[in-house]
Amino acid sequence: MLWDGTQECYDTLTSQSNREIRLEGKALVIKTLEGEMRAPVGHYIIKGIKGEFYPCDPEIFAQTYESVD
Repeated sequence: MLWDGTQECYDTLTSQSNREIRLEGKALVIKTLEGEMRAPVGHYIIKGIKGEFYPCDPEIFAQTYESVD
């Protein structure tokens, strides 16, 4: 999911997360298995194999993942 800074996106993420996610300004702060990570607007939020969420830089996302319809 692309973090777009909207309340709708935040609500969707927090309802699906098994870990803490909070807002700091327009950035998300996500409690991950490795500690807290920040996700500015425009970063992707990816889900790990244990249901945890991680932020992913858009450039890394584009190099790592392929878009599907």
